[in-house]
Formats: sequence, C-alpha cells, structure tokens
Amino acid sequence: MVNHENTKTKRRATKISLFTALFLAIMKLMVGILTHSLAILASAADSFFDLIVSFGNFLAVKKADSNPTKNFSYGFGKLEGLVGLLQGLFISISGLVLMGAGVWKILKGGEVLHFDIAFVVMGGALLITFFLVRFLERVARETKSLILEADATHYKSDVFSNLAVLLGIVVIYFTQQFWIDGLISVLISFLIIRSGYGILKKSIFLLLDREVQPQIRKKIESVLKKFKKQKDISGYHFLRTRKSGSVIFVDVHLVFNKKILLQRAHEISDQIEEELAEIIEDGEILIHLDPVDDSE
Repeated sequence: MVNHENTKTKRRATKISLFTALFLAIMKLMVGILTHSLAILASAADSFFDLIVSFGNFLAVKKADSNPTKNFSYGFGKLEGLVGLLQGLFISISGLVLMGAGVWKILKGGEVLHFDIAFVVMGGALLITFFLVRFLERVARETKSLILEADATHYKSDVFSNLAVLLGIVVIYFTQQFWIDGLISVLISFLIIRSGYGILKKSIFLLLDREVQPQIRKKIESVLKKFKKQKDISGYHFLRTRKSGSVIFVDVHLVFNKKILLQRAHEISDQIEEELAEIIEDGEILIHLDPVDDSE
C-alpha cells in the first residue's frame, strides 16, 4: 500500500531540492561569467543539471507513489528506477563534456577575476549544499526512496566540488597559476561521472528486480525460521524479494502439516505477515500455503 505520509515528505524534500538547485545555478552562473572562472562555470553547469534532475525527481515521486490502477496493479514504483537511469546517463555524459572543457582551459589558459566575490559565493554554496545533503539523506532513509538517495548522492559530490573550487580560488589568488582553474574543473567532472555511475548501477538493479539487501533478507529468514519450529509448519521455500520504489515485495511458500485446518494455516500466515511488517515498514507480503514441499 502507498504510504501517504512518506509521499508528502518526499514531495516536500524534492521541492526544497529543486529551489535550492535553481538558486545555486543562477548564483554560480553570474559569478562564473563575472570572474571568467571555468571551474565556477563548471560548478554552475553541475547545479543546472541538479535543477533538471530535481525537477524530474519531483515529477517521478508524484507519480511513483500514486495508487495502483487497473492497468498498473503493482503501482508505479519502477518509475523511480527509470528516472534514476535517465539521471545517471545525463549526469555521466555531462561530466564527460565538462572534462573536455577543463582540458581545453588547461591547454589554452586564461585569467580569473574578482577573487573576493568568487570566494564569498563559493563559500556560501558550500554551506548550503552541505546542509541540503544532510536533509536529503535523512529523508531518503526515512522514506526508503531511491530518487532522494540519488539526489543526496549527487549533491554530496557537489560538496566536494564546491570545496575544490573554493580552495582553487585561494591557490590561484596567491600563485597566479590560472591553469589550476581548468584542472579543478576536470576534477569536478570526475566526481560528476562517478556520481552518475552510482545512480545508474542502483537504478538498473531496481529495474531488474534485484534481491533486497542481505541484512534485510536475513531478518526475513529469521522470522520464517522462528515459525518453522512450530509443529504445524515443516519448512519454507521459494523465498523471493524485490524492491519497487520504496516498497519491498516478499513472496514465500510455507509448507504446513497436511492435517492442519485452512483457517489455522491462515492465522499462522497472518502472524508471520505481522512480524514481517515490523521489519519491512512499507512492504507487500504474499504467502503461498503448501501441503507438501514442492521445491524439488
């Protein structure tokens, strides 16, 4: 079932991310043009990418957490994986373009102006991005959202890139070695590409129905093993898990005593589902009742 409280929280987080990206992108673009710094312009481009990604996240969260329909009875959770896949490709390609621009600046050179303005703006951007990452990571943990996790991951790389630009401005100011500006933009591009790869990897796993994390599966198995000790259950098999958006799907076959009443078997299944629900806050659990072990 769709957790509406989680949906409201995720939408609020994506809105904050969206407007923060817009503010940072405009601020960095103006200062990058003013100072002639490719590193700041690269950081501005990265913020514009964040803006596009955050807008996509907002739309995806709105749709992914909507209620299932007749034609989409399992809901729209996979939309998070699809959006994440597009984000990963977009971010990685953008990183390659910025890397080329950085190499060009190293070879061609060019001065940087207005160091004081550049330092203040990039210092402010660093602080804003740092607190945004902390906020997005907290919400992503609470809502188990891949989209917000991807958003936080990319903004985390922005923290390091903003710090690199800030330190670079200081070094260039004292050394007058303007090629460092291009080098920093190349380093930023590496962070962008690395971030894009991580998002691509997680999104592909989600779309291919990869098993949930080993620690979650172990907790599920511990509950099943606990009930296996009862005389009415002789075992379980065909345990499968997958994740769609923030929802974890679990299905398993339980082998019951042949003489057990159907009503009693359902009561035990309900007890198992209740205990699993304590482990999986936002989950869909399907238990198949077997009179014999048909796993072989």
